[in-house]
Amino acid sequence: VAVGDHLMLGGDNVDLAIAHQAEKQVTGDGKKLSASALSQLIQQSRKAKELLLSENPPEEATITVLGSGSKLIGGAKKARVQKADVHSLIIDGFFPLTAFDEQLQQRRGGVVEFGLNYASDPAVSRHIASFLGRHQLACRNALGLQDNTDSNSPVFPDTILFNGGVFNSPLIVERVLELFSQ
Repeated sequence: VAVGDHLMLGGDNVDLAIAHQAEKQVTGDGKKLSASALSQLIQQSRKAKELLLSENPPEEATITVLGSGSKLIGGAKKARVQKADVHSLIIDGFFPLTAFDEQLQQRRGGVVEFGLNYASDPAVSRHIASFLGRHQLACRNALGLQDNTDSNSPVFPDTILFNGGVFNSPLIVERVLELFSQ
């Protein structure tokens, strides 16, 4: 019925946000990690995210970054990531409850990778609203509302398919359903 833009926004962005929070604990001195250590941290953050977003998650997850060279094991550094912090980061940062008419936040200088622009607004909620706003006619037609005289009232899909990825988390599914119910 309608096809949206490909957004470079999703799980990788969440992993990176968690990694940046954990990096402060791991370094302790405000220094930045090396590229290889940051890569480890991002992978560990993904695992922590998946654990903390699962059904019946623990209250925290531990992220470990191994040392290098002769300090491979002895130089390991750990960060503890709290479930409440991750939930707040993801729900409030990536899936906030927004109004249907709330505009996407446009920032200059977006990153481009493989010819695809990274989304400058991290709020998936605003991207959903923007998509539905652009495709109101298609929504009306799909729902058999072509003759509806109240064309100023927005219409919404009556079914949502949650297809893997972040939607494996019941917390995120619940938030998107709450967004649509508003």
